[in-house]
Amino acid sequence: PLCPDSAVTHGALVCRPAADGRQSCDLVCRRGYRNSLPVSSFPCVTESRRWDDKPLRGACQISQPLQSVSSSQLWTSSSSSCSQISSLQSLLFNMMTSRGLCSAQV
Repeated sequence: PLCPDSAVTHGALVCRPAADGRQSCDLVCRRGYRNSLPVSSFPCVTESRRWDDKPLRGACQISQPLQSVSSSQLWTSSSSSCSQISSLQSLLFNMMTSRGLCSAQV
């Protein structure tokens, strides 16, 4: 890359030739690892040698089988059901991230 190397652990940046003052680099993870980010292409402004969105060092993470997380919640038919849903979402997200989940949509 024409921008400073971001030293991605367990992966590398594969860059296309610069054009119009920009260079686009794709994140490629080693076998057994996957990109945990929502994007895989990282643009670099060649004149300033700065990343538009710098690749994160730990973007490549080892693939693991899905883990199941269970939780029980007593649901009541009161007007506070929305706050109970929010509480359950927060509980599930905290449980999953504590077990190594990087992102989730609940």
